This record gives sequence, structure tokens and C-alpha cells, in this order.
Amino acid sequence: MSDTFNRPIRVLVAKVGLDGHDRGARIIATSLRDAGMEVIYTGLRQTPEMVVNTALQEDADAIGISILSGAHMTVFPKIINLLKEKGMDDVLVTGGGIIPAEDMVQLKKIGVGELFPPGTNTQDIVSYITGWVHTHRNFNIMAFENLLVERKGRILYITINRENKLNALNKTTISELHIAFAGAFSDAEVGGIIITGAGQKAFVAGADIAEFATLNQQSGGELAKHGQTRVFDLIENGNKPVIAAINGFALGGGLELAMACHIRIASDNAKMGLPEVSLGLIPGYGGTQRLTRLVGKGKAFEMIMTADMITAAEAYEYGLVNHVVSQDALLTKAEEILNKILLRAPLALASVIKAVNSAAQPGVNGFEIEIEEFAKCFGTKDLQEGVSAFLEKRKPAFKGK
Repeated sequence: MSDTFNRPIRVLVAKVGLDGHDRGARIIATSLRDAGMEVIYTGLRQTPEMVVNTALQEDADAIGISILSGAHMTVFPKIINLLKEKGMDDVLVTGGGIIPAEDMVQLKKIGVGELFPPGTNTQDIVSYITGWVHTHRNFNIMAFENLLVERKGRILYITINRENKLNALNKTTISELHIAFAGAFSDAEVGGIIITGAGQKAFVAGADIAEFATLNQQSGGELAKHGQTRVFDLIENGNKPVIAAINGFALGGGLELAMACHIRIASDNAKMGLPEVSLGLIPGYGGTQRLTRLVGKGKAFEMIMTADMITAAEAYEYGLVNHVVSQDALLTKAEEILNKILLRAPLALASVIKAVNSAAQPGVNGFEIEIEEFAKCFGTKDLQEGVSAFLEKRKPAFKGK
């Protein structure tokens, strides 16, 4: 099975009931647009009939309802029933407002999705909608400008597709990477991700330097923080394994992207480095921290301060990459490793990522995190399956539950 994105996620946002303001709904609508979604905003005093008719006309993937009037036990069931009548029961219905916990339970039983209380981080809402639509609409939802995204079985392939720019990271690419990874981490059909660059010359040859020309101290800091939190930290702390297939140059932001991944495989022609000081900069997407953790303080100082590139063989020697193979064998090797990983228990893999990452987090007791994650495993059906399979001398069939 191979699925590709072909249009943006389309979300209808509506304020249902007689409330006289829609500030919260507008904030959510703006956040969804900023994440690359198409938003149909219908405004105040919408009825369930108006909402569903508009969703039908606009071919919406999701309906987001803002409701503060206390009419949630009437409005949501009505919308769900109308969608079923019109054959649109694959449309997500989600919303926010002051809704008692017991009512949330009842609404979810009839098919309503996640319900968000006031004050919820808007990025949590974006990630939830992205993940839900990816899962339930088979990924047929987004044509990225700078990415190629394809799922084969349980592996999601993300290819940075700016070959004529050596796959340099610009603002659009950073935004699209956030959407792609947030969706993948939320999608039950995806077990792991392989990320690579288009062509044979570069994985990612760095940031798009042309975008730096207009930055000042404040906007430069915002650029680094935005990229770190929305992409690089997201990947490192994701709940599924991510393998970087480094095909060619991985410089600056490209090497930082590879280092955020859990496993790195390089083609034998790959060149890696952090050359920012030659521009009067330092790495801004986590490079000073992740490189030091991977190769040690002395080698990190040397690589960053000289701005020299290293070969794939040197990267392997320093512990920066896990394997070096020919370019023709690069994706095959990544698939071989990821397919082996995907035989293991998904929830245990998520716990491994959290526990291993904690070893490098200042102020965090990694041993305590390990104990917590170890204990969590005993509450999973996967552990029961693993133990039963071991005792019965058969291969386990993990479900991620």
C-alpha cells in the first residue's frame, strides 16, 4: 500500500449557539492556517444544519466547534447524526469549550473526537487534527511544496525535495516538516519514519542563507527557537523511531536535522559539518548540544570552530553515524534496520526513546525516567503478548496497546 498527500487538510471552524463573541474560534482558525491547513471560518451563531451543509459544500476533513453556551449535549449529537445522514461519517468532529468530564465521555461514545478545554495549547489542537485526518483519510490530504511524503506499509518516507537548492532548509520546509512529523507521530498506521534528501548530492546542505539577510537579533533568536521546538526537538522526542538516510552533503541545519533523528545511516560519499562560524554564526538548531553528546566535547569544538567537513568514514569513526553504505544501498539499509525495529513492541519503543533521551537532559534523573517507563510497560497488552509468546515459543504479535 502506498499513499501520498495530494491536498491540504480542510477544516471548518464554527461558533455554534448564541454566544456573542468568537475570539477563541478565530485564534484556533489562525493557528490551523499557519500550520498549512485550509480553513473555512463560518463565524457566529451557526446551527448544526448550517455547519454540516457548509462542511458538505466545502468537502471538509474536520469540523471544529467552539461552544460556550452549555448546549454541547444537543449540538454535538445533532452534528454527528446529520453527518451520518449525509454519508459524511468519516469527517472528524472536534471542539472546545467548558464541557464537564462526564459529558465528554458520553460525547466520545457517539463519535465526537477530542474535546479541548479553554487554554489548550493551539499546537496540541493542530497536531491532533493532523494526526486524526492522516489516520482516517489514508494520507490523501496534502501536497507539500518542498516535501515528498509516501507511506509503504508501516514506514513513512519523508524526502526533502529542493534538489536544485541542495535541499536547503527554508521557512516553508521547516513548517512542512513540522506538519509531516506531527502527523506521523499521531498516526497509528505509521510505525517509523525514514527521512532523506532528493537526488544524490545532498541530504540537506544547510539553511537557506538568503533568508538570513533580513534578520536581526530578535528575529534570529525567534527563527532558531521556532525551528528547534517545532521540528528538531519534535523529532528527537517523538514516539516513533526516525532514521536519517544521509545521501551526500549534510551541512549546518542538515547535520542538525540528522542528529535529531534516532539513527543515522550515511552513504559513502556523504560529507558532514557545521560551517556556521564561516558566516559569523554558530549552529542554531541544536548542533552545539547534539554534536557534543554524540562525538564528545573535544571533537565537537574542533568540528564547529574549524568549520571543516568530515567524510562518512570519519563520521562513523567518531560515532556520529551508525552505518556507512554505498549510495545504492542507503535506503535498503535504512529499511532493513527499521523493519527489524518494527517487529518490536511500539509502546516499548516509545519508552526507549524517552528513557534514552533523558540521559542527556540536564536536571533530569534518567534512572528515574527508566523506572517510570519500565513500570508503564506492565500496564500494556503488548507486555502480556510478549510474555505469552515467549512462554509459548512463538513470535509475538504486538498491537501497540
